[in-house]
Amino acid sequence: MIVVGDIGKVGSRYIISSKMLETETARTLNTADGIYINLDSLIDDIYSFTEKLSGITEQVPEEIVEKKPPELPEEKEMASGEEQEKLLGEKAEPQKVEHYLTVGAGFGLTFPIGAAADVLGFAYNPLASINYNIGLPWGVIGFGLAAGTNITFTNSDTDVQYGLYSIPVAASLTYRTNFKLPLFFIVEVNPGVAFTILNYSGSGFNENSGTHTSTTFFLAAKLGAGIDISRGFGVFAFGNFILITFANAPYLGISPGINMIFRF
Repeated sequence: MIVVGDIGKVGSRYIISSKMLETETARTLNTADGIYINLDSLIDDIYSFTEKLSGITEQVPEEIVEKKPPELPEEKEMASGEEQEKLLGEKAEPQKVEHYLTVGAGFGLTFPIGAAADVLGFAYNPLASINYNIGLPWGVIGFGLAAGTNITFTNSDTDVQYGLYSIPVAASLTYRTNFKLPLFFIVEVNPGVAFTILNYSGSGFNENSGTHTSTTFFLAAKLGAGIDISRGFGVFAFGNFILITFANAPYLGISPGINMIFRF
């Protein structure tokens, strides 16, 4: 015969499991398991554990039984059957998923790039958003709406004067990190439409001066980093890439800014 087994630790308790095998047939002759609050209680119980493993049920003479120390009031030598089941079969509870609303308000300055930079100066960009958020262990996913304005005027060194007024309305798809620290990073994508009014006038273009309105595709991509001041309020700085499509040429811009988040 041969005895095999293992010992492990769950929390502050020790779990021991062993079995006695017949060497010729590998048949299990007997098994024994136990849960102990510390190593001392395991040693104190070694005689009864070996008796259980060997299958001995006879009463051992009292004079050869080692006296065990009295059990302390606040401790038990072995865990009860109910506790054993709990320790061996307990599964970790799934982490709680949070659901909450956030409202954002911010301001940025947009600097045109490409062909638009030849005639247009920087733009003022107040913006607002509302999102439904799902807090997961690996981050926060948000879905909602975003809107703002893009107020742009002509560069002072051009003959033709332009005024570009855009109101983008877009979906808001966000991801933000979920660190234990108050610091966080955020990524946001805003596909939607822009309602645009273009005013233009100039001495050489009097016959073409006027106002042009259009509804075109709008796209913004935002990357930011910030800090949660409290559970209900945070602030972050961002950089935004903006695209507004027009029939003849797209408007491209880069917009740095700052945004506040209110959580409900």
